[in-house]
Amino acid sequence: MQRLVVIALLAACGGGKAKLPLRPLATGVFGKYKIEPCTSSGGHVVKLTSEVDERGEAANKHLVEAYRDRYLLPELKGDLEVKGWTFDSTCGLGGLTLRIGTPNGAGEALHRLGETLAKHPTDIEVTVISK
Repeated sequence: MQRLVVIALLAACGGGKAKLPLRPLATGVFGKYKIEPCTSSGGHVVKLTSEVDERGEAANKHLVEAYRDRYLLPELKGDLEVKGWTFDSTCGLGGLTLRIGTPNGAGEALHRLGETLAKHPTDIEVTVISK
């Protein structure tokens, strides 16, 4: 009987997983990371507010790809549509650019990436463009 009640409540609530609103696009400092406009590409770049131990990851495309695959991609899964990644940014160290297809998703993507950079410090900076 208790299982039926739980199943009925989950069904009434939309399966139990609430969809959180996407955070808006905003520039400034947010704890250990900051978001700035990138005038050359029209997007925004996210970077750490403090210097990290110089590991030179941003200067090595293979290390940038490894960091992206290990830390950044998992944070973007779910409600954000990733259109693709390129290495053409002139604003961020490492040249990494993320193209987001989700309407109004750039702000959420920038915050998730900034939080990831803060958890796993690197000299890589990521530019986000909403397409």
